[in-house]
Amino acid sequence: MIPRNRSVFRRAVLAGLILLAAGRQPQALAQSKALPLTNRRVLWLGDSITQDGKYVSFVEYYLDKRFPGDNFDFVGIGLSSETVSCLSEKTHPFPRPCLSERLARALDRVKPATVVDAMRR
Repeated sequence: MIPRNRSVFRRAVLAGLILLAAGRQPQALAQSKALPLTNRRVLWLGDSITQDGKYVSFVEYYLDKRFPGDNFDFVGIGLSSETVSCLSEKTHPFPRPCLSERLARALDRVKPATVVDAMRR
């Protein structure tokens, strides 16, 4: 399901794909028709949007369709209300979880080649 504001969603996906492909020059990417993510595990971190999994699945689906011969391994482990700042508002119903508390364990268990931080700032 695509969010109501499709133009914002499309821009976010496009920006993410550009960032993911940043490891290659445009000519090399066009010649190889493969992303530097092929055969690499990608760990997606974030808050409730990542935990929901829809946009991570959408990006993986798009890449699978765009590059059918390539293998993409995406692991999304978003956690609702998680923050990188480790701060929590007094009015928040519970202390917000902090990414730094679980990051080492996540990296050790998932063993990603690439990490995407999808946290809202």
